[in-house]
Amino acid sequence: MMWRKALAIVSAIALFTIGLGVIVYVAVARDRLTPSAPNIPTPGPTWTAMPSEAPTPAAISVAGVVSDYTPGALIIVLAPIEGNVEQIIVLEGVRVEREGGQPAAPEDIAPGQTLFAEGALDPLGRLIAERIVIVAEGETSPEASASPSPSATASATPSITPEASVTPTRTPMAAWEGEYFSNPDLRGAPVASRDDAAIDFDWGSGAPLDGVPQDRFSVRWTTRRSLEAGTHRFYARADDGVRVYVNNALVIDAWHGPIDTVHQGDVTLEAGVHTLRVEYREDSGEALVQVWWDREGDYPEWRGEYYANPTLSGSPALVRNDPEIRFDWGAASPAPDLPADQFSVRWTRMLRTDAGPYRVIADADDGVRIWVDNALILDTWTTGARGKQMGHIWLEAGQHQVRIEYYEASGQAGIHIWWQLLEDYVGWQGAYYRNPDLAGQPVLVRDDLIIDFDWGLGAPDPNIPVDNFSVRWRRIIPFERGRYRFWAQADDGIRVRVDGRLIIDQWRDAGQALYQVEIDLEAGEHEVVVEYYERGEQAIARFGYDLASTPTATATWTATPTGTPAPSATPTATWTPAPPTQTATPSPTLTPTATPTPEPTEPGPPAPTPTFPLPPELPTRPPSRRD
Repeated sequence: MMWRKALAIVSAIALFTIGLGVIVYVAVARDRLTPSAPNIPTPGPTWTAMPSEAPTPAAISVAGVVSDYTPGALIIVLAPIEGNVEQIIVLEGVRVEREGGQPAAPEDIAPGQTLFAEGALDPLGRLIAERIVIVAEGETSPEASASPSPSATASATPSITPEASVTPTRTPMAAWEGEYFSNPDLRGAPVASRDDAAIDFDWGSGAPLDGVPQDRFSVRWTTRRSLEAGTHRFYARADDGVRVYVNNALVIDAWHGPIDTVHQGDVTLEAGVHTLRVEYREDSGEALVQVWWDREGDYPEWRGEYYANPTLSGSPALVRNDPEIRFDWGAASPAPDLPADQFSVRWTRMLRTDAGPYRVIADADDGVRIWVDNALILDTWTTGARGKQMGHIWLEAGQHQVRIEYYEASGQAGIHIWWQLLEDYVGWQGAYYRNPDLAGQPVLVRDDLIIDFDWGLGAPDPNIPVDNFSVRWRRIIPFERGRYRFWAQADDGIRVRVDGRLIIDQWRDAGQALYQVEIDLEAGEHEVVVEYYERGEQAIARFGYDLASTPTATATWTATPTGTPAPSATPTATWTPAPPTQTATPSPTLTPTATPTPEPTEPGPPAPTPTFPLPPELPTRPPSRRD
């Protein structure tokens, strides 16, 4: 009897182990099916489409005739037409459809049918299907003949042929077929479907449709479009994730952000009908997605999209090439299809620049916003009379994406945009960093007339955070021989160097405090560098100097930082502001203190007028659109 009990126990353990293995395998396969984390190589802006005979990447498309399949079974056996996969794993929730987009079910698959399938490979080389298209018996899937797979190591723009089996009489779909899912991973069956004229939505914090949640949803759009031969650039702006496929080739992959960013990818196409697919996911907060494209050469200067509303919403009423952004429409309309008031424009372009700090100037009536490489450098999205606004940015040498948006409310309409490489500075060259350590490249370089800033709880610029930023100011200043008092006021850290010598070193988190030091300088030009960082809460940075006394016999200097210093009783008038008196509530602005004398002994030039010189009306070296 004991041996029977032992045999029963061993059998039970074996059956349990086998069952557990099957459960684990199905779970792993199901995870591989989930679109939120596909094992798809990221091709980057340019890549090469590989033929199907090449080594199969993680994400592939195959076609074949069904040899063996029983509804309810896990595996379809294929006689491959394209690709080397002979078995397809069918899991619950797989998307099945017929040629033309009509929905279908796994039970509709039968031996003798031609299938087109896409998905990822399991470790045994079987395809875990994400999508299956049932083609009429004896026919070949149109997508199967045009399914290049991106290569992770390729280096050229893909060249994709049109769908070979599409007959000349077939009309491409004008609308996008939108499938809306109540989860962020495109899983299961869609809870709603509809035709969308364009992918141009700003749902804010609301839901796109009844039955779809306002957060944690996803959408898949598909369409067929007739495109001319050439290199096409696709753009996608999204909050949160977005992917764009052309004939099943991944052109844009931003499934995990960054949010509210314009992404782009290039693809070379032959003339004909091509399948486009866009996938979008919303996690939480604002929901936004826009997709558009153009062909190289169609817009050699600025691509201008003109909207018959002031919010850049819907489809543009007019798209054209604008050689420059320099318009004075007055009380008239920009074009016959647009109103004279309540319209908007979006211009986009790739520009090549030299390395250095740039000033971008906008003269507009009414609102204007400017992005460079998705960094917002100027934001005056308000209604108002025409006036000049300026933004600053540091750019590396090379190509940069520029996007300009404008709206007209009423009355006069006009906009003029130009830019200037800042080679000379009237005041201080201020380099601003998005970190408290002066690390990396500055995101903003501008001409600051004086170092006298009380930003409070705000930021120095829209491209700079309100906390954890830093600034380095640099200037060459002529001095007469004498003893000078240098002072600095900051919340938080600040330090000052003269000709490389560290004379004030308060590089620490601290509340508002005033520091000063006296040093002797010889006559001539001296380099002064002021460095500042803001940790949190109030942000204050001020700096100045004055002639403290006649020259000393020896060239020595002594640092004497104090908590509450005061300027001398009778300072000599200078072009820089005098140090403020430390109080509990500092004055928001700093007024220079000067004792009138018949002949002031000013060591430097007179105070510059706090205005920027007008830049040239046009760039001196207009960058080219492409290499």
